[in-house]
Amino acid sequence: MDTIAAVRLFLEVADQGSFSAVARTRQVAISSITRLINQLEQNLGATLFIRSTRQLSLTEAGYRLLQSRVQLTQLDETLKAIRGVTEDMSGRMRITAPENFGRRYLIDIIPALLDEFQELEIELDLSDEYRDLVTQGFDMGIRVGEDRSLSLIQHRLTPNTHVLCASPKYLSRYGVPEEIDELKNHRCIRHEILGLDKHWVFEDKAGVTHFLPQGAFSSNMSDAVISAAISNQGIILMPYWLVGAELAAGKLVPIMETSSAKPLPKYGDWLFIAYPPHNRHSIKVQTVRQRLIASLRDVGHPVDTAPESR
Repeated sequence: MDTIAAVRLFLEVADQGSFSAVARTRQVAISSITRLINQLEQNLGATLFIRSTRQLSLTEAGYRLLQSRVQLTQLDETLKAIRGVTEDMSGRMRITAPENFGRRYLIDIIPALLDEFQELEIELDLSDEYRDLVTQGFDMGIRVGEDRSLSLIQHRLTPNTHVLCASPKYLSRYGVPEEIDELKNHRCIRHEILGLDKHWVFEDKAGVTHFLPQGAFSSNMSDAVISAAISNQGIILMPYWLVGAELAAGKLVPIMETSSAKPLPKYGDWLFIAYPPHNRHSIKVQTVRQRLIASLRDVGHPVDTAPESR
């Protein structure tokens, strides 16, 4: 039995002076109240009420249990304070995200959150280094690809679909490649990250193809690679969420979209929002998660095929 709930019922009976009064208040049968009080007495090994046809009075054990009202009130206040921590949109929230994603999206979204929730404080860590959310004390993290940590709760944020693209001027000057083999005749700009394979990987019904891009420029910074492409220096392979604005503005043009071979992302097919299990019921974390998904679910889709936000 739920002993605390039974003690609360006992206090109600003691206050109202009868089982029938409590039964009317709770809109249940008197027999239900009697049964629960009998179970409490059996559990405690003591009689709590002296029952008579005219009145209901407390035994000595009943009077002693009546003093528990103070402890129950303190418990209620403690539970309320704990719920306030998880339910209140106030206090500090630590978020980590890849630098390029944070600069393109989060720095614009977070001010709106702070305007709406005046008591909320957000500490934003932008880094391409791996952050352990649990040991480093983060409330939430944006992951490119699913985190392999079994201790995290993860939700899909937006696709990590990649696209080949170049500037209109470059394509006008050097032509538009239509298949993988034609890329070897073009200047390709490489986004090189230490420790990762430099090949561009494509997949079609026949299998997987690895292509090693060649060109005059490479960088470990995605913004530098995108800027070089806009400046007519060659073809790049990037996720839509990194070049969506440039594609929409016409600064870059997608190529090989009709090819049967599709580029494969190196990190996984999706971006994820991850958080430690102890934040599962945090209204603060869940509210921010929902806002981010609502705002960013479409940034990983091709510009002209992004589904309408639901």
